[in-house]
Amino acid sequence: IIADSLAFGVLSGLNAWINTSGFAATAGRITFVRMKPAITYRFAILTPAHRTLSRVAQAFVAELRDDLRSILREVENRVDGKAADIPQFG
Repeated sequence: IIADSLAFGVLSGLNAWINTSGFAATAGRITFVRMKPAITYRFAILTPAHRTLSRVAQAFVAELRDDLRSILREVENRVDGKAADIPQFG
Protein backbone atom coordinates (compact mmCIF):
# COMPACT_ATOMS: atom_id res chain seq x y z
CA ILE A 1 0.00 0.00 0.00
CA ILE A 2 2.82 2.41 0.87
CA ALA A 3 4.84 1.47 -2.21
CA ASP A 4 1.75 2.13 -4.34
CA SER A 5 1.37 5.66 -2.87
CA LEU A 6 -1.92 4.81 -1.15
CA ALA A 7 -0.74 5.31 2.43
CA PHE A 8 2.17 6.19 4.68
CA GLY A 9 3.48 4.40 7.74
CA VAL A 10 5.40 4.99 10.93
CA LEU A 11 7.85 2.10 11.15
CA SER A 12 10.80 1.03 13.27
CA GLY A 13 14.45 0.98 12.37
CA LEU A 14 14.17 -2.78 11.91
CA ASN A 15 11.57 -2.22 9.20
CA ALA A 16 13.98 0.17 7.47
CA TRP A 17 16.76 -2.42 7.65
CA ILE A 18 14.57 -5.22 6.28
CA ASN A 19 13.35 -3.05 3.41
CA THR A 20 16.72 -1.59 2.46
CA SER A 21 18.48 -4.97 2.71
CA GLY A 22 16.38 -6.40 -0.10
CA PHE A 23 14.46 -8.83 2.10
CA ALA A 24 11.08 -7.19 1.44
CA ALA A 25 9.03 -7.24 -1.76
CA THR A 26 8.90 -3.43 -1.54
CA ALA A 27 12.70 -3.02 -1.38
CA GLY A 28 13.67 0.13 -3.23
CA ARG A 29 10.06 1.31 -3.55
CA ILE A 30 9.77 2.96 -0.14
CA THR A 31 11.82 5.86 1.24
CA PHE A 32 12.47 5.99 4.96
CA VAL A 33 12.54 9.53 6.38
CA ARG A 34 13.41 10.25 9.98
CA MET A 35 10.72 11.69 12.26
CA LYS A 36 11.33 15.17 13.67
CA PRO A 37 11.22 15.34 16.59
CA ALA A 38 12.52 11.81 16.91
CA ILE A 39 10.27 9.08 18.24
CA THR A 40 12.16 6.90 20.70
CA TYR A 41 11.22 3.35 21.59
CA ARG A 42 12.68 0.34 23.34
CA PHE A 43 13.03 -3.29 22.37
CA ALA A 44 12.51 -6.03 24.90
CA ILE A 45 13.31 -9.70 24.99
CA LEU A 46 10.51 -11.42 26.90
CA THR A 47 11.36 -14.40 29.10
CA PRO A 48 9.38 -16.40 31.67
CA ALA A 49 9.38 -14.67 35.07
CA HIS A 50 9.04 -17.90 37.01
CA ARG A 51 12.22 -19.62 35.85
CA THR A 52 15.85 -18.86 35.13
CA LEU A 53 16.97 -19.03 31.51
CA SER A 54 19.09 -22.01 30.52
CA ARG A 55 22.66 -21.36 29.39
CA VAL A 56 21.56 -21.97 25.80
CA ALA A 57 18.75 -19.41 26.14
CA GLN A 58 21.11 -16.92 27.78
CA ALA A 59 23.58 -17.35 24.91
CA PHE A 60 20.74 -16.86 22.41
CA VAL A 61 19.63 -13.64 24.13
CA ALA A 62 23.22 -12.33 24.12
CA GLU A 63 23.61 -13.15 20.42
CA LEU A 64 20.25 -11.59 19.60
CA ARG A 65 21.22 -8.37 21.43
CA ASP A 66 24.51 -8.19 19.51
CA ASP A 67 22.81 -8.84 16.18
CA LEU A 68 20.11 -6.24 16.82
CA ARG A 69 22.71 -3.63 17.78
CA SER A 70 24.61 -4.37 14.57
CA ILE A 71 21.46 -4.14 12.45
CA LEU A 72 20.38 -0.89 14.06
CA ARG A 73 23.83 0.61 13.47
CA GLU A 74 23.43 -0.22 9.76
CA VAL A 75 20.14 1.67 9.78
CA GLU A 76 22.07 4.83 10.71
CA ASN A 77 23.34 5.14 7.16
CA ARG A 78 20.17 4.02 5.41
CA VAL A 79 17.53 6.38 6.77
CA ASP A 80 17.56 9.57 4.71
CA GLY A 81 21.32 9.55 4.46
CA LYS A 82 21.88 10.72 8.04
CA ALA A 83 22.69 9.03 11.30
CA ALA A 84 19.53 7.56 12.83
CA ASP A 85 18.69 7.37 16.51
CA ILE A 86 19.44 3.84 17.67
CA PRO A 87 16.65 2.42 19.82
CA GLN A 88 17.67 1.04 23.19
CA PHE A 89 16.77 -2.37 24.54
CA GLY A 90 17.58 -3.95 27.87
